[in-house]
Amino acid sequence: MLDLSTVHVPGPEPDFGDVRTADHTHGWIVFVNPGLPECTRSFPDWLLPAWERAIELDCVLINFDTDAEVYEEFPTFDWP
Repeated sequence: MLDLSTVHVPGPEPDFGDVRTADHTHGWIVFVNPGLPECTRSFPDWLLPAWERAIELDCVLINFDTDAEVYEEFPTFDWP
């Protein structure tokens, strides 16, 4: 699982496109399916770098959580 801060999400009601997600108390879980790379064309631009990194690391989930680390390699957004 790739664990990222919610500052890497562009707001409290993000558009995940056609990607399968689940809300949780402190953010969202994104289900990564590396077998369907053509789906990346429907991804929002902000999600694509995290998706690609998750595939590189063989992760099947991306966890966006308020308590997770912030990484400079991914876009960040300023929202309360």
